[in-house]
Amino acid sequence: MIRLTLTGKIIYGLLNQTVRLLLLMLAVTLLAEMQTAGIPTVLSDMAIPFDALRVRLMDALILTGFFAGGVMLCAETINAQHLLWVSRVWIVIIIAGVIVSPAVLSIGVIAFLILTYRQPTHSRFLTTWQIGMVQVAIALPLQAVSSQAVFAGLYLTHVAYGITAVGLSFWLMTRWSNVRTEWVQTGIANVAGVVTLAGLLISTSQLRVSPIYGTVAGFVILPCYMLLAGHHYRALRDRTRDMSLSPHWIAMATIFWLGVGVIGIITSRAGIRDIMQETRLAEGQRELVRWVMIMISLGLVNYIARDLRGGNRRVTGYIPLWLIGFGVGLAVIIGLCGGVVELYLREFVQLDSVTTIGLLLPLSIAQIVCWLGVTAGGIIYALGYVARRPTIITDKSINRKS
Repeated sequence: MIRLTLTGKIIYGLLNQTVRLLLLMLAVTLLAEMQTAGIPTVLSDMAIPFDALRVRLMDALILTGFFAGGVMLCAETINAQHLLWVSRVWIVIIIAGVIVSPAVLSIGVIAFLILTYRQPTHSRFLTTWQIGMVQVAIALPLQAVSSQAVFAGLYLTHVAYGITAVGLSFWLMTRWSNVRTEWVQTGIANVAGVVTLAGLLISTSQLRVSPIYGTVAGFVILPCYMLLAGHHYRALRDRTRDMSLSPHWIAMATIFWLGVGVIGIITSRAGIRDIMQETRLAEGQRELVRWVMIMISLGLVNYIARDLRGGNRRVTGYIPLWLIGFGVGLAVIIGLCGGVVELYLREFVQLDSVTTIGLLLPLSIAQIVCWLGVTAGGIIYALGYVARRPTIITDKSINRKS
């Protein structure tokens, strides 16, 4: 049993929403994989686009986790009553965003931005978070109305989410690492800059600019993500005795982020970019970067829950970390391999789509098995979170007018 301010209770509510969305998203992911695997089932004839639904749920999950982190950055000064109403409206926005259009989610982004805009204690972490969220608010409706939906989607995941994730991951460094504050303050500006550069190169390479542009971009993208990984490694190797496992989730996300850079080198080249559209290669790139953000969100859930309840104890264990990490990694690798095979069969062997899907069936089944492991990890994560969730008593006399 713990006593929290109203703001603390609202933040805990956002964490609860993040965990619920994780379970729902994983369930829809399994349905989407079975629907597109080429196996004749009841799902094959259903008109529900589970794949699009999964992407919308992933965006809602990521943003909910990011909102919890953003509110934590200014928890002592934010207006708790206004935050309460915005958090209630966010639930309605999630439902509308999933059912109607992901562009609706930008309304919630703008509301949280207004709440955190003018705070007495303004840090670089909060400023970076706000800059990223402004990009999210622009990119979400842009991908719904723009003729360049692929560009807008990549801009959302690589630039907007990337900047926001840098702000939150560097804030986490100051909580479970012994690195100097001055180093973190300098590093956040540098890393946010290189992540923006790499994301812009990956997204703008889809606009069919000069082939030379794609070649030059390929040489720049990976070093940018290596710089990001170097900063994270320095913080991770000098950790405190924090038991929340938040550093482990950030480490897993960093490894996946490097994978995004490797794939970005390949997909930025003009010859490959033009033939990879609508294949598993393109899907793997978009899938991986969203999972980077989900892992950062789960790392936030671990640390914030531990911080709010007090006591240096774990929130979730290692089993969900390994099941989700290795499951997603293997699923993406299998998907990328399937994309290469699909390109070969389509472009060189000249097979039709039905035959190609049949030949890729073993890889599809292997992917489903991987996602079953990820789903098991998500269930264990949620069970651990609920089992260690204390009874919350709200002290309404604190943070009423702050």
